[in-house]
Amino acid sequence: MTVNVICEGKVIKTKSEMIEKGKQYTDFAEEISGYILNEYNVKSVIVNNNTTISFDYKKVELVDTFNMKIYVDNVYYKTIKKGESYQPATKNLGLDENEFDLSNSVTDQPKNWIDGQTYNYDFYVSHYELLSNAEKIKAINTILSILI
Repeated sequence: MTVNVICEGKVIKTKSEMIEKGKQYTDFAEEISGYILNEYNVKSVIVNNNTTISFDYKKVELVDTFNMKIYVDNVYYKTIKKGESYQPATKNLGLDENEFDLSNSVTDQPKNWIDGQTYNYDFYVSHYELLSNAEKIKAINTILSILI
């Protein structure tokens, strides 16, 4: 008894079992990463000489999931979703470096997203502390006193 997995007319996987002639044999199609079954997932036959069951599959494109959550001052800001290409780095968040502290976060190399993988990155950034009006006036007066 032979069971073949076929895709586009080509055998991509096969298995054999010794089954007594005249006996009923039932097999279930297996889940194969990157393929989807084109037919029913169970087949039964009465075994004769050289009996073969074939399950027909088609190849599917594996899509990677790239989850990136960006938090600004501990508040959810935006996320990068499935199908978007992105280098995980704080410099690529689209935030003003003069307004936000981007130093305390992740930087990673660009990835080639393959084989249906899921990648998760969380970025935590915060605003720089702003000076109050009184602090600004004091700083300006200090600078002016040095210049005069």
